[in-house]
Amino acid sequence: MALKSDIYGLNINPSSGGLTATAAATTITIATALSAILNGFFVALATGAKALALVNNNGVAVTNFPFLTAPILLSGIYTATNGLVTSYGQGAIMVNCLAYMLGGVAVAPRTSGATITLVSVVGPTVNYDFNGSIIGTVTSVGGNASPGELTFPDIPDYLVPVNYFTVKNLPATATTASATPLFTFGATNWNATNITTASYDISTLPLRPLLTA
Repeated sequence: MALKSDIYGLNINPSSGGLTATAAATTITIATALSAILNGFFVALATGAKALALVNNNGVAVTNFPFLTAPILLSGIYTATNGLVTSYGQGAIMVNCLAYMLGGVAVAPRTSGATITLVSVVGPTVNYDFNGSIIGTVTSVGGNASPGELTFPDIPDYLVPVNYFTVKNLPATATTASATPLFTFGATNWNATNITTASYDISTLPLRPLLTA
C-alpha cells in the first residue's frame, strides 16, 4: 500500500517562496510558476495572485453547500459549558493543491471542460494559549475541541499538494480577548492583528507537518 505522501503526485519545482501569503491580502500569491505531475499527467499554473478556492476532503468547493461557510479560527475569552472562563486561540493547517476543477468539483485530469487551478483544504483546528503553545483539548461554548497537535487534512488523490500554510489566531493576552476574535479563511487578511501565517513549499505531502512558526 502506498504511503500517504506518495499517492497524490509530485510538485516538480518546489522552490522556496513559491507560494506566499501576501500581507494585507486574502489571496495566495504564486511567486514561481508551478509545474507538477498529477496522476501521471503534466500540469502547470502561472504566477500571480489567486483567490482562495476552498474545497472539502472530497474535493468539492465549500461554496456549493448552502449552510457550510469557510473555516473559521476563534480567539478570545470564552465561558465553557461548566461555567469556567478560558482564554485561547486557534490554528490550523491549510494545504494548497493543484487540481482540475469542473463545476466546483475537483476531477481527474483531462476531463472535458475542466480547468487546472489552485485549491486549498483546511485541516482540523487546534487550541493555543497566548504564548503560542498548543494546550490540548479545550471545549468552548460552541463545542470547539482541539486534538492537541496540528495535523494535515485528508487530501483526495486527484489533488497535488504543492504548499501548506500554518495559520494561528492567538489571544492577545491571558485575560484579554483578541482585538480580532475571528479569522475566516478567504475573508481575513493573512497579516491581520494577532494572526501568524507561515508558508511551506513542498514536493509531496510530508507524513507530518514541519513547524517553525
